[in-house]
Amino acid sequence: RQASEVNPQLFALHGLTNGASYYCGLGGLLYEWNDLDASEAHLRQGQEMIRRGLQTHGDVVTSGYITLARLQQTRGDGEAALATLHELQTLAHERSYAPYLQARANAAL
Repeated sequence: RQASEVNPQLFALHGLTNGASYYCGLGGLLYEWNDLDASEAHLRQGQEMIRRGLQTHGDVVTSGYITLARLQQTRGDGEAALATLHELQTLAHERSYAPYLQARANAAL
């Protein structure tokens, strides 16, 4: 968050603080801190960017989707968690993620 406030006009910081990696990473951190509402908001922002075709590392996508599924399960919404994991599995296949990431997506189910 502090990096985004330094100078949001700098291109390098813009990429770091306004991309799917930023939102998924911060969402994961907020999940660990048990700030579930903020975590979900960040994870969904990252997920939306990924859906729109923003390219980011497959491991970031995988971690973000798995964290969102864990959050949904924590809140007692197992159906939503499964839907999130199915979406991850589809993305991993469609975008030809590395075999270990596809296996991780499959194992999460």
